[in-house]
Amino acid sequence: MKRKYHLSKGLLLIAGAFIIFYIFTYRSVFATMSSGVIDSLKPYSQMTEDEIYALKLKDNPNELLNEIIEIDKEMINDQGKIALIPLLSALIQKYDTFSKEEMIELLENKNLSPEVETSLIKMYFMKTKEIESLIPLLNGESLSDNAKGYMVAIGKLPTTQLENIIDSFDNEVTVIAMKKLLVADKDVAFQVGKKILLETTTEVSNEKLIAALLAVGGFYYSNPDVETNKELISEKLKAIFLTHHDELVRDNAIYALSKMRSDELLEYILDKKDIDTSLKISAVDRNLKRLAKLAQEFTSEHELELVLKAMNVLPILEIGELLLNNKNLENYSHSTKVAETLEFIEKNGMKGVFKYE
Repeated sequence: MKRKYHLSKGLLLIAGAFIIFYIFTYRSVFATMSSGVIDSLKPYSQMTEDEIYALKLKDNPNELLNEIIEIDKEMINDQGKIALIPLLSALIQKYDTFSKEEMIELLENKNLSPEVETSLIKMYFMKTKEIESLIPLLNGESLSDNAKGYMVAIGKLPTTQLENIIDSFDNEVTVIAMKKLLVADKDVAFQVGKKILLETTTEVSNEKLIAALLAVGGFYYSNPDVETNKELISEKLKAIFLTHHDELVRDNAIYALSKMRSDELLEYILDKKDIDTSLKISAVDRNLKRLAKLAQEFTSEHELELVLKAMNVLPILEIGELLLNNKNLENYSHSTKVAETLEFIEKNGMKGVFKYE
């Protein structure tokens, strides 16, 4: 009878550096271990993950590292690499037995897999509490992009360094660096994103474009009263949605538009037939506070129409109540759409989560 390979919560937490980039199915792991494809894992086939972890904690650190490298070389595909987690988790706990110089030398070895690299980076960070000494490796060829992305994700890098990374890379590392820059300084992130969107004349990678979209969306969402370049950028985002070949880029253009806190742009998203319903729901969700205010204080039929459109996408009970309690609604008592929308909210509405500031 085949044993289900299950990861305990403790091991999942310890191995965070590894699994941040890899999610696999349990069944494929057992198939890898029990089918005889990987001979090196046969001794562990009848053991639980916690038992393997406890056993490997007793190993000599260098011997354990060498064993992991050898097992990793035997892997015929990435899908079974979750089987390495108990061993990598034990290795990570031995971080203090390796010197900084040893870990840097290991990371400069081109033969390590991304899983081993990210584990070593985590160990280095646990030992030194800094990542800056590893920055030169970002510009080298020894590390995988996964490892470089993890390094940027956990490191406390200055904004100038993050800007340089965004400029230098054209892959997922760019996106991670932009997310870090948004947290550190939204104004700087906006300037970098705006330059990519409006001033770059050469073709831009999908990842760099997504990074720019995250930057402008995040900036305008945090600064709803800022109008600088807003119209110009929103037109650029619409153009990206209409013309770009990549679905993820197009989706991120709509996400960015939804963060710009504009009634006009929300209406654009709701009216556009080729925008996916899930994106429309997200746009309404991000603008619930504005919609609640309009439901309570609308002064024109156009404002009421926007609320009704939104509620037919994502019906919110509180907004339905605000509409019912608004005396101005009496002026539209003849409207079939108002009656139908209120009935739709009553039957299908949910409590709103007004989480976005």
